[in-house]
Amino acid sequence: MKLLTLNTHSLMENEYELKLNALVSAVKAHKPRVIALQEIMQLAENCEISCSDALSLKIPLKKGNHALNIQQKLKEMGINYYLYWLGFKKSYGKFDEGVAILSLNKASNVSAILLSPFEDYHNWKTRMALGIKIESYWYFSTHMGWWSDDESPLENELTVLFEKLPQGQVFLMGDFNSPANERSRGYDFVINNGYFDTYFLASAKDNGITAKTDIDGWHGGGENVRIDYIFTNKKTDIKSSFTIFNGKNERKISDHYGVMIEL
Repeated sequence: MKLLTLNTHSLMENEYELKLNALVSAVKAHKPRVIALQEIMQLAENCEISCSDALSLKIPLKKGNHALNIQQKLKEMGINYYLYWLGFKKSYGKFDEGVAILSLNKASNVSAILLSPFEDYHNWKTRMALGIKIESYWYFSTHMGWWSDDESPLENELTVLFEKLPQGQVFLMGDFNSPANERSRGYDFVINNGYFDTYFLASAKDNGITAKTDIDGWHGGGENVRIDYIFTNKKTDIKSSFTIFNGKNERKISDHYGVMIEL
């Protein structure tokens, strides 16, 4: 079983159709059971759309939603994923933005967790996590804030998350905006709360780098960082953990690389 997480940068990417097709082709080749996606956008002005194998929370699904585009292209190839979309804020002045999950299996339960101390569509620092339950496992897609942020510090967001996560084995997947080599901050906070980094549990792995700090929202000079993760709260046998969409393992399609693990 494979799991994939990717901060997509979505509709902000140049050569959108080319990169969308590259993502879809990779998903077709690898067929991850669950795909956690962040920075999923749709034009706020677009019309609402209904889909029998999609569930919307907070903001309705609209035409041109990036996760919907992925799902529909896969469906054209005969690969059926269920789509779960949680939209909760406005970004770049024109998009509804949120997180999404694509799953080969229909979820038996869905959870939305408010992480920031406010729920404000017009505040881009609003943060929420989306989770789905498949069999006895929970999978969450989350895009966290920064450790030192004044309005919604990462420590507070993680504290809320750990208080509200459901019972059972949980996989936390997403962009945590906290480099793995920074001590006593977000990464260590997750580990100290009983979670395992599947990168270190994996028998085979690469260097794990998922972004450079000249990405949108960062101003760190372009050094390599590992800020996208798949954590789990139970020690699990992981066959491999590799970065994907990094220009070596599939073409670059975002300002982040994806992380794919195989259990």
